[in-house]
Amino acid sequence: MPEAKKAAKPRSPAKPRSKATVKAKVVEPASKAAFKKSKATRPVVEAKAKRTRGPNRKATGSFAVLRKKQAELEEIKKGAKADLRKQYERLLKDSEKVKAQYKELFSESIEFAPKARGAGARKASGRGYTLEQVKLFIEQTERGEKIKIPGKNATGIARMKAAYEKAKDKDAESVKKLLK
Repeated sequence: MPEAKKAAKPRSPAKPRSKATVKAKVVEPASKAAFKKSKATRPVVEAKAKRTRGPNRKATGSFAVLRKKQAELEEIKKGAKADLRKQYERLLKDSEKVKAQYKELFSESIEFAPKARGAGARKASGRGYTLEQVKLFIEQTERGEKIKIPGKNATGIARMKAAYEKAKDKDAESVKKLLK
């Protein structure tokens, strides 16, 4: 008979095998004597000398570096002066143009001549002299006392004295006129 084909049984899926637990072998440390022995038998390697660490910042420069920096600074200053001089000259040219335009528009000049001061001329005192101060000066000179006038220093008193000597009438009003 022909062999009948056996009916194929459906196979059940394979069960996962349980993982085998691997036990790690604990390596026992060698005895101290064995450790010392192994250390002694190692070949001796020459140890390199360690470099000592310096500070983290750069070392300060030498005098030559300082001179070089000063020279660079001088060049920068000269360049800045030249730039300022160019700006000044440009502004002068612009002002000349403005003066010419003003003269053309209004038919008059903008320029003013500076007042020349003489060699012996002094700047006038801002406060001047009051009549009371002059009267106080005259009283103190007539009495022969040391002259003290509030608000006036030695030069102001000297000017009063000079005006008093020049005055024809020795009264306060004539002295005050000479002080102006």
